[in-house]
Amino acid sequence: MRTGDPSPWARASHGEERRTALALARHARTEPDQGRIADARAAERAENEVRAGRAARTVAAHAADLEECRELLAMLGLSGR
Repeated sequence: MRTGDPSPWARASHGEERRTALALARHARTEPDQGRIADARAAERAENEVRAGRAARTVAAHAADLEECRELLAMLGLSGR
């Protein structure tokens, strides 16, 4: 085989290997990272639900009537809860 022939078994230069490794590392996600992100998002959703419930109770306690309570909850984006 001549030295200029491309071969699937030919080694890439060190620079090409490094660029490839960096590109793969930049786009690769490891399972523990994905798990931590998912856990953080779940915790955030749970905390948002708690806060929304507190806000709804506070609005309901201070509203003059049912109509005002509905309007205030809608302003807060809590009308569907």
